[in-house]
Amino acid sequence: MASNIISVNLASYGGFAAGAYAHLERIGVRHVEIGVPAPERADSVRKELERHGLSAASLHCPFDLAEDEPEGMRPHLEAGRAMGVERFFISARAGDLPKPEAYRRLRAQAELADAYGITLALETHPDLG
Repeated sequence: MASNIISVNLASYGGFAAGAYAHLERIGVRHVEIGVPAPERADSVRKELERHGLSAASLHCPFDLAEDEPEGMRPHLEAGRAMGVERFFISARAGDLPKPEAYRRLRAQAELADAYGITLALETHPDLG
């Protein structure tokens, strides 16, 4: 993948998401950010994207710092790897966790993701700053 790309988050289409792939193909956009599919759907989602000349530049992945262990993320990482995606967009809040513990959990998730060849892109919130 080129280092400089345009990618569209399909959430931008709101109620018009059903026609998003065809629209993006028509206007020449080749990359999207979509929600991470269930592992059993990863191949069919990748094929549907390819049918429209698209690939997922990143996947938006559910992320919960309340979970002490990173294993809950493994199915998402397996889906991402099956799709050839190298970046996950995650949004995390520390909530009631002390910052050092929140950072430890983030590192554990990042280390697991790295084992799959996936980089986590973190949207920070004030309680993590």
